[in-house]
Amino acid sequence: MQQDQLKNSFGVAGESGQSQSSSSSKPGDAIERYQYDPIVWLYYGAHSVLRGSYVFVKLVINCHALLRGLFSGIWLGLLRHETLLKINRFYYSRTKKYKDFSYNKSGLWAWERMIIARYFRICKRLLLIGAGGGREVLALRRLGYEVHGFECNSELVRVANALLNEEGLSSSVRFAPPDMCPNGEASRPIYDGLIVGWGAYMLIRGHDKRVAVLRKMRAQVHAGAPLLVSFFCRSSKTKQFLVSTAVGNSLRRVLGRENIEVGDALEPEYVHYFTQEEITGELRDAGFMLEYYTEVPYGHAVGIAS
Repeated sequence: MQQDQLKNSFGVAGESGQSQSSSSSKPGDAIERYQYDPIVWLYYGAHSVLRGSYVFVKLVINCHALLRGLFSGIWLGLLRHETLLKINRFYYSRTKKYKDFSYNKSGLWAWERMIIARYFRICKRLLLIGAGGGREVLALRRLGYEVHGFECNSELVRVANALLNEEGLSSSVRFAPPDMCPNGEASRPIYDGLIVGWGAYMLIRGHDKRVAVLRKMRAQVHAGAPLLVSFFCRSSKTKQFLVSTAVGNSLRRVLGRENIEVGDALEPEYVHYFTQEEITGELRDAGFMLEYYTEVPYGHAVGIAS
């Protein structure tokens, strides 16, 4: 009976249709014939190629991360801070999107709208640094906020104010030097909320400079005021940044310059990738308590002035 089941499961003919030699075969013979079926070999051969491709793709990804780390490390090791600022200025001056009125009229991203509705709903007067071509300033003014915007790229300052004028609004974006926050117009707090424009926080090089900017912003609001920052994220063990930091700091020690930080990168502009611990610490050092943090769909956090 067991032999009949094996025959049926492998498509072996009944005894009446078998030759004398096949009728005397053992169950193991049927299994062995099945195992050496060319189609089975072809299938497992293809599967082996697929598994091998996983290894190859992983190797390519690791090699690319290594190359990115070497590229950033070498150039960050050689370039002075002033040159990095010129690289960023060149990048944002030649990127057409930030000068495009249709883009700058597109409004806030969904996550920005959520943050504004949740944390800025009772605010009236906002300070916004890193205003770019005016996308956020225009969207916030359409919502009824009074917004004082500042931008370090003079071309984008002109674009932002031209955008506002075209919409029948007064110019409210002014130039401010890179890595700086303008002082308030009075000795007392004058704003209800603070925003560092989309991704602009990660363009400020160095923990101390970032904290100094946030402290100047903190001095211009009362306790309880919200702050929004947005940024690229990283894990604490990303190989690319470990490589770039090791290479970059080796060069900078030879040149007698201050170290770069883990998370610094060139893509092609200078940016810094953050961990949640970094964001929490920098907000705390500047006088804010972390209220909200997420890495999707784009890294951003809300701090509350202590």
